[in-house]
This record gives sequence, structure tokens and C-alpha cells, in this order.
Amino acid sequence: MNFWMDVTNTCKSALNTGVPRTVRGIYQILRKQGTVTPLRWDSTLHQYCLLTPTEKRALNEDLNATPSKHWRFFTRRFYKIDLLSKISPEDYFIQVEIFQDERNQWIQRHSPKFKSIAIFHDAIAWTHPELTVAKRTDRFDEYMVSLYNFTKVITISEESRQALQNFWISSNLNFDKAISIIPWPSEFSGTQTPPPFSSPLPEVLTISTLEQRKNHLTLFKACEQLWQKGISFKLRVIGKKCPFWGDRVIEEITRLQKKGYPILWENQISDRKLQQAYDDCLLTAYPSLIEGFGLPILESLSHHRPVLCSHRGAIAETARAGGCLTVDVSSAEKIEEGLRALLTDRSLYNRLQKEILEIQFLSWNQYHQRFQEILFS
Repeated sequence: MNFWMDVTNTCKSALNTGVPRTVRGIYQILRKQGTVTPLRWDSTLHQYCLLTPTEKRALNEDLNATPSKHWRFFTRRFYKIDLLSKISPEDYFIQVEIFQDERNQWIQRHSPKFKSIAIFHDAIAWTHPELTVAKRTDRFDEYMVSLYNFTKVITISEESRQALQNFWISSNLNFDKAISIIPWPSEFSGTQTPPPFSSPLPEVLTISTLEQRKNHLTLFKACEQLWQKGISFKLRVIGKKCPFWGDRVIEEITRLQKKGYPILWENQISDRKLQQAYDDCLLTAYPSLIEGFGLPILESLSHHRPVLCSHRGAIAETARAGGCLTVDVSSAEKIEEGLRALLTDRSLYNRLQKEILEIQFLSWNQYHQRFQEILFS
């Protein structure tokens, strides 16, 4: 059996947020199972292409790999592939990324010719377009319709499964397709030792792209209120700046820095430095308003760092594992109360630590087993 895997977005850079991390993880487990060929969609040629050497390095998370658009343009004819003549009825086409281009039509036209499996992450662009940048809402409906054409579909949470089912029903698609659920694995390297509670300047870590729904501004307001009341801590912000909203977040960070508050922003760091960031912090704050899952929560818990996060939706699903203080993250006052408690209440902090020790994290090997069960069922 051969696997043909779409990695169009992931091979463009070594960025390792939720979806790219899942793409890379599944790519590696499929390599253990059979031959897997990574593919990139070319919107000019309207077909799939093989990866350039630099794109392969980016897929394998080489932070020094910077695939060039110009190089891709001049060499694309050397990498194009007639996928339909290569893929057999026994092979599987794997789609883990979100696609909002001509692939919608390609999937709908050719999907009956081969077996296929897609992983659906979230319907935020459909359910909450006001919190989504315009380019992510464009043709998102077509993408969700295209998923109906896949042989099998996996979602990452019950929230995402319900949203996809609701969309299909609202689109008058006969709901006769079973949707499986496999949460993202939470197998991360790093310290397994809880940090000391007492510290002259404890660090609160928050990790996410700088976009509107991640709710940084409300977190900053809560932190400023705590600083003004004499609560000592440092806030470390890690995340890529996104168009439109990212500048607003950076402006607020700059304002707080000018007022002398201990807040630091880093755009993108290596996995090694990311693990060190978790080691250095006392706890993490994840104030996102809505997610399909909430991977940074499990990433934090796997490093024995309690999390402040939302009490709603898929985030609450993930937080049920334990080790989390859930609050109404739309309220700066509620975030302030939660952070104050985590920073000053040793008994609360110790209770969350005990909960973390009881969590059974899903490993990549376990994910592989579940993936195989769905693949061959």
C-alpha cells in the first residue's frame, strides 16, 4: 500500500503550530507503515507536484529551510506529477491540511477513483467568521463540502465533529458518513519535574499565533491589572505575528514595555527553545476564545505546567483531562482572578499538579494504532 499525502502548507516553512505538527507526525507514522509520497498543490499548474529538496527539509522541520517562491516557479515543471496515473485503487490519498483553492474541484471530480482519508480540525471560519481573517473564510464552505467526498473523515474533537455534521446537514448532504474522532497526540519531550512554586519573579507563558480569536488583548488587560495591584510575575508571549491583528497585539506589548511591565514577545523559536520555555515557566495561560482542540494545553500539561484556559467548547474538552483552571476568558476580570489564584494559592497549584500526574497522554504510537484501525475498518 502506498500513501500520497498533501503537505502543501507545511512544506512552505518549518513553522510547527497545531496543524503542521499533526501533518509532520502523521507523515512520520505513515513512513513506518509503507511508502508515503509528500505532495504540494501548484495553483498555477492546477495539479500536484513533488517536493523540492528545500521543501522536504522544511517538512522535516529544518528551521534553516526557506523554500523560495521564485525557485518553485522556475523549476515547477521538473516536479509536477500525474498523480491520477500513479495512484492505484489500493492506495490512500491523505489530506491533513485545510485547502481553499482548486483542490476543492479536484477532490470532488477525482475522489471516486481512489481511497482517501481527511482530518478535519475545526469549523471556526464557518461558525465564527468575525474572529477569522478574510483569507481563511474564503471558500471555506467549499472545503467542508469537499470533505464529504473523502472515503473516511477524522476530527480532532467532539466539538469539531458536531460542527462538521451540522454543516453537512445544513448543506442538504445526506448524513450517512461516519465521522471518527482522534484527538491530537500529546507526546512532547521536556522536563517531567514540577517547577518550584516560590520564585521572586514567576513566569507566565502564553503560546499561540497573534490573531484575534487567541484573545491576547484581554489577557494583557488582566495582567496589567495584576501588575498595578503589586502581583509580581513576568509574561512571556511566543507566537507568529499574523496579518491584520498581529500589529495590534505588538502595539499593546510595546505600550506595556514602555510602562516598565515585564512582558516579552518572541516571534518563532526552535523546538529545543520551546521546551526550555516550558521548563522556565510556572504556568501557562491560553486565553483563546475558540479552538478545534487546544494543543498548547496538552503541551503545557505534559511539561507539568498548569493551564489557565476557557471553560467552553473544545478547549473545555481538552481541559477535562485535569491540571487546568477554566474561566470565562472573554472577561479580563475572570482571567485576572484566575491568574492571581494560580500565582498566589499554593494549595490550588499543588492540586492541579496532582491532577496532571494522573493524566494518560496519547502517544504517537497510540495515535498510529487508532489511525490504522480507522484506515482498515
